[in-house]
Amino acid sequence: MARDSIFARVFGVSGLTDAYVAAFRIPNLLRDLFAEGALSSAFVPTFSDAMVKGGQERAYRLGNLVLGGILLVTGVLCLAGFVWADELVSLITRGFGGDAARVMTAGFLTRIMMPILTLVSVSAVWMGMLNAQQRYLAPAYAPAMFNVTSIACGVALLALHLGDRTGMIVWSAGTATAGLVQAVVQLPSLAIACVPGCAGCCTTSTFAASSA
Repeated sequence: MARDSIFARVFGVSGLTDAYVAAFRIPNLLRDLFAEGALSSAFVPTFSDAMVKGGQERAYRLGNLVLGGILLVTGVLCLAGFVWADELVSLITRGFGGDAARVMTAGFLTRIMMPILTLVSVSAVWMGMLNAQQRYLAPAYAPAMFNVTSIACGVALLALHLGDRTGMIVWSAGTATAGLVQAVVQLPSLAIACVPGCAGCCTTSTFAASSA
């Protein structure tokens, strides 16, 4: 609510706001499908089963495989979204009634925010791994950090009185950064979850390198 209130205070109701809403809808919809849909419901029980039957090494090997697949699939989708951003915006908005300038603006903002798909999907994998190991604190506050980062960006825009196109670009970049923050705040808990001397522990550094 705070995030949306600040957004409304900074940008109000305008064609630029419509362009942002359309642009954000594209990676956000894909995020719902990948990070908060099939992935969340299928990965946690599978990872937990691997932990019980094969120990942490086997479970973390599974985590690496899932993470690699997520990076590949979402990376391809992000690239497609970057290349065909204008076409996707036109498809979901019916071309804003023929407003080509607004379509181009929304397409540009879409390209800025497409990495959210990969970042939040990776975050969901790490969240599932932590939940499966009964570490609930980081997975609980990580999504909140997305909003905290966005709110901080909005407060900065209010202070600088940036409510124009430049401000919207900054807000969109801040939204993408929020996805990165949501992912990386879980890394310390993942590091602690690794038992020293276990072969699976090296995967934490692999995850960090992959996300970067």
